[in-house]
Amino acid sequence: MIIYHTWYIIRLPHMVNISQKGDDDMFKNLRAEMARLDNINGKVIADTIGTTPQAFYDKMSGRSEFKRKEMVKIRNTFFKEMTLDYLFECEDDFEKAG
Repeated sequence: MIIYHTWYIIRLPHMVNISQKGDDDMFKNLRAEMARLDNINGKVIADTIGTTPQAFYDKMSGRSEFKRKEMVKIRNTFFKEMTLDYLFECEDDFEKAG
């Protein structure tokens, strides 16, 4: 019996130079979806993925990167109907595509 696994390749957001980009330029969709839900803030999500609020802020601002498992946990816990591509889309993604 052969078992095939489906692997999803997720493009992780690229690091940005913080001196050139503001903190609000990263993950605008994730920020917007967080704002739409009551009682969801950085601390709640940080607790969910097992990190500190400061570490979560660093990830949201591009100072560090989300791990794939953190991205999946955020989506599966709070935003099940949305794709990872949508939630973790960056401005840099558009600049590179164009």
